[in-house]
Amino acid sequence: MIELKETEIFRKWLNKFRDKKAVGLIASRLNRLSYGHTGDIKPVGEG
Repeated sequence: MIELKETEIFRKWLNKFRDKKAVGLIASRLNRLSYGHTGDIKPVGEG
């Protein structure tokens, strides 16, 4: 399991969203990421 830490900066950014569906989708995606489900990812830059 990956440990994700919610920072104050992230919390403020997330609270600026008026679209609660978007907030839910972001939270859902981060939850899946915490369990190791990275989805379809590719490295950027030099890998």
